[in-house]
Amino acid sequence: MDVSLAHDYDLDRVNVELGEIIGQGQFGDVHQGCFRSKDNDKVPVAVKTCKLDSDSATTDRFLEEACKLYVDIILQI
Repeated sequence: MDVSLAHDYDLDRVNVELGEIIGQGQFGDVHQGCFRSKDNDKVPVAVKTCKLDSDSATTDRFLEEACKLYVDIILQI
């Protein structure tokens, strides 16, 4: 998937609350989190983050993986 399509899946960060770290991956940490929907419902989610010091190639791979996860699987915890 073209990483330029990643912006099609951007969420407003004010609607995402990060909780504790529940895992670590190649690109960064995985947090327990909560997403506030348009209906103001709180949905428990897992949030993958990219390390702040990642180079652009790593960031692109992270976005490619994120797009695949978004399209293929929606996980709720």
